Amino acid sequence: MADAPLLYLRMEETAGPVAFNTANPGANAIYANAPALGQSGPGSADGMAGFGPTNNAVGLDGIDDTVEILPLAVSGNAARTYEGWFNGTESEQAYLSITGGTGRRTSITAANDEVSMAVNGHRFGVTFNSTNIGSPQSNIFTPEELAPGWHHFAITLPDGATRSNEFEFIVDGVDVTPYARTLAGSAKTVNTLSDFGRLGATDTGLPMAGTVDEFAVYDRDLGWQGVADHFGSAHNDLATITQNTFDPSLLQSVAIQSHDQWPDTPDNTDRSDILRVRERTTGGSNQEVRTRSFFEFDLSELEGEQVLGAMLILNQDSRNTNTAYLTLGRVTDDWTEGTVAFDQAFADEFTFGGTNTSATGDDKVSWIDVTDIVSGWVDGTEENHGFRLALRDRGFYIADFYDSGPLAPQLIVTTMAVPEPAGLALLALGGMLLLVFWRRKGSRAANSLG
Repeated sequence: MADAPLLYLRMEETAGPVAFNTANPGANAIYANAPALGQSGPGSADGMAGFGPTNNAVGLDGIDDTVEILPLAVSGNAARTYEGWFNGTESEQAYLSITGGTGRRTSITAANDEVSMAVNGHRFGVTFNSTNIGSPQSNIFTPEELAPGWHHFAITLPDGATRSNEFEFIVDGVDVTPYARTLAGSAKTVNTLSDFGRLGATDTGLPMAGTVDEFAVYDRDLGWQGVADHFGSAHNDLATITQNTFDPSLLQSVAIQSHDQWPDTPDNTDRSDILRVRERTTGGSNQEVRTRSFFEFDLSELEGEQVLGAMLILNQDSRNTNTAYLTLGRVTDDWTEGTVAFDQAFADEFTFGGTNTSATGDDKVSWIDVTDIVSGWVDGTEENHGFRLALRDRGFYIADFYDSGPLAPQLIVTTMAVPEPAGLALLALGGMLLLVFWRRKGSRAANSLG
């Protein structure tokens, strides 16, 4: 099969070797030191109805349990995808390791607080810890630690990539690559040779505790959509996952009172469609120039869909130097360009970094996870009145952001849609019921073959 992975471990066995799903199937992976077989894998109880009524996984004790794998033929810097499921694993680099032979050693971490790839000491990936706001220099704000339970991940090296900081990361159907950063060491040239590997321990023997399932390796980059389709099919055969990018439908900055920086409005408040925030010390001069910004995205087209992830991108430019923290909040009252107030009500304030040097070319982009807020807007829990942007502290601070063109604020939302039962009935009339009827664990495997 041309689209088959190099390796596909279904973890279905209750004894003996693991099936190696290639054109030459056989005992090409072996359970070592008696891992716990026949454990409950992702299934209907976890919202993964696409797996069928039963699905087994392998439990690793965190002491010496491993799954030993014969050499994988992914060499040099050839494109590739590593894909799998994990549940409750610790954060050591132990999901998969390959010693490297005469090539570079590699290891994968897949845990609730980190998904990363290490190449000869350079560990690059995503940590899930949004409570750490870092410093004013910080500009990556990831989701919170993943909830307990089963999670799907994939790590890809795209065509043409040559460095260890070019791996891309998809977790539970969401492209989290913009959150990736160096976690240890420095970037290396990717140069791997086909060599033995293992699930459940690093090449130095550091173990992993947890449960693993459905591990696959491909000699190509599946891309975000290919990986997302696998995750969607685990939920439902007919689930679709999409990624949409939204530009602001409303955008307005407002000063605390009238000043000559912008034309006055009838209510003696200055407003402008630029994206600027400004502060003053409590007793400083020009209190009237204190400014906050508000912007909103029309998400009505997402009604009825499940939000998997939402990322806000803000581009601070170099018109002014900013050395202060910024804050982002969810606006709680309706507003328009003509009615928005400096003290507009808001909630769920989040602090993020702001430092920017005033110099051409020193523009700064921030990636901020706003999944919880956007989920509330889409499912109707909260009314969508957009975001409030401000400086956190009183002081002589100012920050400007791009407000038009390709660097204007963007909201990237990943959603999953599953047909309602009535929709399934209509499809059945068209003959699609056969596809659902014959769905079994094996058909999930076929989906995972790409």
